[in-house]
Amino acid sequence: MEAASSSVARRIQGAPSHGPLAVLVELAAAGSGPFRRALEGIAAARRRARARRDLHGLNDHFLKDIGIERSQIDRLFD
Repeated sequence: MEAASSSVARRIQGAPSHGPLAVLVELAAAGSGPFRRALEGIAAARRRARARRDLHGLNDHFLKDIGIERSQIDRLFD
């Protein structure tokens, strides 16, 4: 793992700076566990937020058709 980390560090140092996101992406691509888990957690939170937003955008009739009430939406994501 140490060889992969030093390889990533050399690529980051030699490349033009693209900001902290690029660094995190490089570290995640190198298989760095904590960074990969952090990025996966962020992605999962964004998917949940999008699903919640999409459900709130549906009309009450459609929500009833799929078996949930508007008041239940937020509890689905707790």
